[in-house]
Amino acid sequence: MLDRQNNILIIGAGLMGASLALALKNTNRFKIINAVVKDKTEQQKARKLECFNNVFTSITKKNICAADLIIVATPVSIIPEIINKIYPLTKKECIITDLGSVKYSILQKIKTEYRYKYVGSHPMTGSEKNGIDFADAALYENAVVILTKEKKTDLQRLDILCEFWKLLKCNVKIIDAEFHDLIVGYISHLPHITAAALVNTAALQKKNCVEPLSFAGGGFRDTTRIAASNAELWADILVNNKKVINQAIADMIENLKQFQNALDKNNKDKLIDIFQSAKTNREAIPQHLKDLISITYELIVNVPDKPGILGKLTTLLGDNNINIKHIEVLFVRDDERGAIKLGFKDAETATKGYKLLLANNYIVSKK
Repeated sequence: MLDRQNNILIIGAGLMGASLALALKNTNRFKIINAVVKDKTEQQKARKLECFNNVFTSITKKNICAADLIIVATPVSIIPEIINKIYPLTKKECIITDLGSVKYSILQKIKTEYRYKYVGSHPMTGSEKNGIDFADAALYENAVVILTKEKKTDLQRLDILCEFWKLLKCNVKIIDAEFHDLIVGYISHLPHITAAALVNTAALQKKNCVEPLSFAGGGFRDTTRIAASNAELWADILVNNKKVINQAIADMIENLKQFQNALDKNNKDKLIDIFQSAKTNREAIPQHLKDLISITYELIVNVPDKPGILGKLTTLLGDNNINIKHIEVLFVRDDERGAIKLGFKDAETATKGYKLLLANNYIVSKK
């Protein structure tokens, strides 16, 4: 088991790597947490977080040899290259893992004899924001982490990584790499593609100098939020899971054609069936797990359009130790009521805020 004497090395301190370091620091369970970053600018940012003992700008024999657990938190395409490079330098008991959202292509590119110390990890969390500047110690809480188990996987290392992620309050699932890529292709990669396609499709409908997206409300923004994710990161992911992605796109097209055919035939009953099926499937999704893009628990507060109302609202919550994760003004019209969306990190905090706002005569609903 990893213990307080262990040396943890995180290669890549972007959003995922830096957030992981903050979470590990908060456990007070590990003596040394080091990082390797790409340049001196990132080094300075990482040091300001005060969660790393050392921040290096290159991979060296010394920092690899000292590590008990190495976590590669870089773009997917370079993960195999890094693992192949560092493996011969690692100590006998070392565990190597990564945070990549594609697993099978990584495994295929790692030398066969190097797979023994490696166990793939995929924390299904993140943000549309990227980079160390947005590091969040709570990013991993309640997230599903998929660990990959293959024929050459060392079961002791697998068990240790299970305990490691559970220490961070993650929900651990174990499947093989190929099945992993199939699942995430449909529930993560395809949604990113469809969100991007939806935004781009709507943007094309410009007429008489009027931008359609200027009319987009909260529903459209919620549906397409992940389209704001890092473009280079997602291009890298898709290229490394292209077989699954291509099939997922084909399946999506078939589903869209069902709508098209029903409309062509004015078949309202068919449309109802499609929507009802989607509703049933949607309601079967577990509600308590964090998504690849971090969900927050949200409240909608109806407020009068008066100066200082937002400050009054946030002060009330702050004075009662209720932390707001995000705020969004949904709409405000002159001389009418507006709506403000408040996001909280967990259901308990949201419920506490809900009760407090009701007690203070706010019109509030859970989202």
